[in-house]
Amino acid sequence: MQVVKNILISFFALYLGFLLFMPKEKFYYLLEKELLKHDVKLNEAEIKSSFLGLEIRDISGYVKGIHLVSIDEIKFSTTLFFSKMEITNIEVDASLAKMLPQPIESVHINHSVLSALFVNVGAKGIFGELTGEINLLERNVHVDINDTSKVPMLKPWLTKGEKGWFYEKSF
Repeated sequence: MQVVKNILISFFALYLGFLLFMPKEKFYYLLEKELLKHDVKLNEAEIKSSFLGLEIRDISGYVKGIHLVSIDEIKFSTTLFFSKMEITNIEVDASLAKMLPQPIESVHINHSVLSALFVNVGAKGIFGELTGEINLLERNVHVDINDTSKVPMLKPWLTKGEKGWFYEKSF
């Protein structure tokens, strides 16, 4: 029994140490580096690393040098078994306002080891609330939208189903 106790304490200490010393900011800079390969550049005002996550504030997104999006805050947190990203106050450029509803209040992205092949997504904005899921194995996205009356610009991409409108796309 003493051996099992020592193994569990060692595992828990190793787990906490990994969470505490995980190079969270380096992961963000690696993401920036990968996005640069596709001519996408992110400029941020502040990056804060915490015990379980990372906060990035005042982000401006550029594609091929053209400013397209402003984001107030991105919060990323992980326990290695469950990861969560919350993006708040997304404003797209006026040139995209005819294609995307704005402002988008928040976007939530969750991933759990228990359902490793699925990523859950949700958003809240002028369009109400939407929920969806990304199937990593089948490589497709399915998003359900509750109310489309305020966002007629999205209707060409949506399909009417039994439960309402939805968007589905393979990647």
